[in-house]
Amino acid sequence: MLEDLPLLVAAPEAGREPIEDDEDAGVAEQTFVEPNLYSDEAEVTSGAFEITYRDRQPYDTPGEPGDTADEVDLETVFTDPAGNEYRLDFDHVVKPPIPGYQTGGGVRVGAWHHGQTGTGSPLMAQVYDYAACWDVGDIYVNGELATEDGFRVIHFMTTQTVRDERYRLAIDEELPLAPEETIAGQLHHTHGVVLPIRPTDEGPVFDPVPTAMELPDGEMQPFIHAMWEQEELVEGPFDDWEFPGQAEAEPEDGAAEEPANEDADFRLSGEAPGWQGTEPEDVANEANPVLELEAGTEYTLVWENADGLQHNFAIEDESGADLLESDLVGEEGATQTVTFTAVEEMAEYYCQVHPESMRGTIDIVG
Repeated sequence: MLEDLPLLVAAPEAGREPIEDDEDAGVAEQTFVEPNLYSDEAEVTSGAFEITYRDRQPYDTPGEPGDTADEVDLETVFTDPAGNEYRLDFDHVVKPPIPGYQTGGGVRVGAWHHGQTGTGSPLMAQVYDYAACWDVGDIYVNGELATEDGFRVIHFMTTQTVRDERYRLAIDEELPLAPEETIAGQLHHTHGVVLPIRPTDEGPVFDPVPTAMELPDGEMQPFIHAMWEQEELVEGPFDDWEFPGQAEAEPEDGAAEEPANEDADFRLSGEAPGWQGTEPEDVANEANPVLELEAGTEYTLVWENADGLQHNFAIEDESGADLLESDLVGEEGATQTVTFTAVEEMAEYYCQVHPESMRGTIDIVG
């Protein structure tokens, strides 16, 4: 199975390539060739979940993978970028039968994961788990059972946030991330993963997850990795813990906000699914509206953060080169004023954190 799924333990040389001329690469020196669970290429979808982790035993014990007292309750429905709907149906908790791979009976609360821990992949930074679980179950796609050939391994974990403000996966040297360094200003987020592993009587085997998500190369994505960046830890260890300095950094109730520029030529509302036009009337209520600009004219654009995720405003030319980019803004309700002079090279405006969904056309006239 590891020959088909080497990312569980390592990355063979053939699956890696050097990072060249990438200012956003951080200290990492190589990247993966194929789509994988650790990619920074993410798209915004919709969905919800509620999970309860019940850690009933301290460590893995001899016996069958399903011989455990640990339990999990999960309800979740979410979509992929194409709008296909997925529902996961947990059957039971398992202890993955991998030597040295400790899962605490299939559910762990308050443990370290990935990196050099021996549990999880060394290709991801070592992270703190508020809770994590390993299960097997079915996947439903658009209301139809997709795993008629057998269960797949389903892995959920609520961890310290490991995605930075630009949604790049952090490495060991960069952790822990302060709230203001994360995509949603939160200390934790939840990962939902369905691995291309099917349990059989002879042991686990590699078997792609039957998704409806077509990749640019025409192949179907063989796994599921959904992230919830704005979840709430209702009850559990450290559910009310604050990062050092966090309380001082948060604005006081009733604090005055900097007023938005009243003379703006354009007003937009920014949220991960897309920009929404506010003013003038010809862009109002339009999703990713076309901005008509006259070359040589100076414009003032004001946009408001509508969802509390990190966003910015950037303009690029037809080749994809940035002509303008603003700072990131992650506070819901905060506004940013951008002033620029229109030039003929301007082709599109977008958010650099959500470049697929938050993108609109610029039409240069005159």
